[in-house]
Amino acid sequence: GIDAGTALQRHGIKTEQVVLKRGDKSVGKRILKFLEQMQPQPGLLVMGAYEHSKFRQSIVGGVTSSVLKKAKVPIIISH
Repeated sequence: GIDAGTALQRHGIKTEQVVLKRGDKSVGKRILKFLEQMQPQPGLLVMGAYEHSKFRQSIVGGVTSSVLKKAKVPIIISH
């Protein structure tokens, strides 16, 4: 199969793949901060998501959940 960026490009949608390095903030906060700082503002976020146990998610939270709740752009999630 092809990745989401390639699929979108085939339909004429300009994409840019960005890999954020792990820092001192949570991954979800880093993604949200990066989105806020982008100029021009992106029209769409495509991100990968993985399922974790409900127990683990209740302890450490979930990146996908935090980004979905707070992002100000539409999101496509790919597993």
